[in-house]
Amino acid sequence: MTRMAIGVFAAMLAGLFAAPCLAQMRPCQGAAEPGQKVLVDDISGAQSMVLGLLEQRIDAALARLQIETRSAQPAGAGGVDVGRVRALRCSQRRPPDSAAFTTAIARELNNNEVVLEVWAETAALPAAEGPGFRALVGYALVPLRHYVPTSAQGVVIVESKAKSVDSPADLLALLDQSGTLAIYTAIGSGVRSLYAEDFDQARTQLCLALTRLEKLRNPSPDDSDLRQAVRDMAQDVVRRAVASPGYRGALKVGSPGSCTLAPL
Repeated sequence: MTRMAIGVFAAMLAGLFAAPCLAQMRPCQGAAEPGQKVLVDDISGAQSMVLGLLEQRIDAALARLQIETRSAQPAGAGGVDVGRVRALRCSQRRPPDSAAFTTAIARELNNNEVVLEVWAETAALPAAEGPGFRALVGYALVPLRHYVPTSAQGVVIVESKAKSVDSPADLLALLDQSGTLAIYTAIGSGVRSLYAEDFDQARTQLCLALTRLEKLRNPSPDDSDLRQAVRDMAQDVVRRAVASPGYRGALKVGSPGSCTLAPL
């Protein structure tokens, strides 16, 4: 995955796309309903019906992720009851720039149990480069943005290409390259659980993200930075669990070593 901080998003758009004004950061209907969720915002050029089908495909992928997480828990997790993360389509919503994820917005999204928000800007490739679309895909890891606003991984942009914008399968491939959705969803859920002092859940989610990051082929320097950040957070879970007077789980007698998971 090739990632960059969202601060260069507007500049990239100006240079790569001749698109008009971006959609506004409109409220997402249903975001305040209980349960952890991934917000699926607009993708420029994609029709509403296609995006609705994309939401269904992402939701199915998240359901599979729940099953995988239950079978790949780290040592000492104590049989965590892994909650369901669902996809929620946010019509006519797309972050206009980096300033969209203010302290207040990040707090509101986190309070609404949003663990990840995704969107994309696309533009047709020049004829000389063949059919397809150039794309900038945005991922906001909401709990990380909220609790650690200085983190470079809080909101990231992936530079990519899409075969088309009228196929749900092609759009899913665009958003989920190298298992990005599973990795970012697990990180978001893990960070949220960490600060809620649900240490077993946090350890499970962060270790799942870490094992997926370690399986990436030809990881970029940014991937390596993210992997180290997740490893540090997974270790921090154990340290906090040991220090917490109210925690009585299996991690109380653990050590902040590397994650041990069952094979995916």
